[in-house]
Amino acid sequence: MDEMIEKIYRRLLIAFVLALFVVAVAFVGTTLLRLREILHGGIPNPVMERYGILITLISIPMSLKCFQYLRNKIGTRPEESKPSFYARIYFLRLGILSLAVAFDAIGLYVTGSRNFFYMIFITLVTFLFCSPNKSEIVTLCERKDDVLS
Repeated sequence: MDEMIEKIYRRLLIAFVLALFVVAVAFVGTTLLRLREILHGGIPNPVMERYGILITLISIPMSLKCFQYLRNKIGTRPEESKPSFYARIYFLRLGILSLAVAFDAIGLYVTGSRNFFYMIFITLVTFLFCSPNKSEIVTLCERKDDVLS
């Protein structure tokens, strides 16, 4: 079981670093491509900005809350499937945040609006709170049928 947890942790760490790298590249790349519009005010597109803000504001708490809700269900899973279930819900959390960044990066590229710049930055900071923790994986996989608070 320890080897499986170590393997899952390495896989999660690699996925986290790659996702963080892709998000950072999207942030820096679109910022450099549209730097002039960001500094001097881009083409206003209130509909796209409204949807971008809405998607970002919904995706961040939804990804964190969904992860926490599903993490509490790990205690009821069979012993051998706990680490893989944790990995799946972790990838779900990264996927939700990555989709929000993708929409915001497209919005930044299309409009050059500062709002998209700020939303990508906020989501990038949120990514930093999502780093995998080996001790959490070990603790969750050792629990029996109790419910986490």
